[in-house]
Amino acid sequence: MLRSRRASLVVGLLAIPVLIAALWFAVTRTGEPELLEPTANGPLTILGSLAIEPKAPVAGQVVTARARISADRPVRLETLVVKVRDELGAFHDFQPSMNYDLGTADQDFVVTQQFTRPGLYSYYLSYRTASGWTSLPPWQGFTVR
Repeated sequence: MLRSRRASLVVGLLAIPVLIAALWFAVTRTGEPELLEPTANGPLTILGSLAIEPKAPVAGQVVTARARISADRPVRLETLVVKVRDELGAFHDFQPSMNYDLGTADQDFVVTQQFTRPGLYSYYLSYRTASGWTSLPPWQGFTVR
């Protein structure tokens, strides 16, 4: 019995320096994650929301698309557009904006147009840079009555 108590005491005493070393390593090697600064060459991140009004327009009624967007850094988009497709995939895009300056603070992009034919339509925000076109989800839908 005395022998097992001594063995436990020795193991316990040997474990203390190991725990201290592990704790020291954890504290000195970890900490705040390194954050990468956005660079002009890195991928562009655009966040925001997109909605149309009215939600169920009547054929011939003016429809307003409103995007509230911002980017991870100031950028000039070659083209910014709300793209619209009907059930057959035909294009009914809103008027695009060329050379659109987008900053890091929320800003509204508002466009209007009429849809003359009843039917189901899907819409989404898309932009073009020197790297090409990027379409932003979500793809949403509306019905023209």
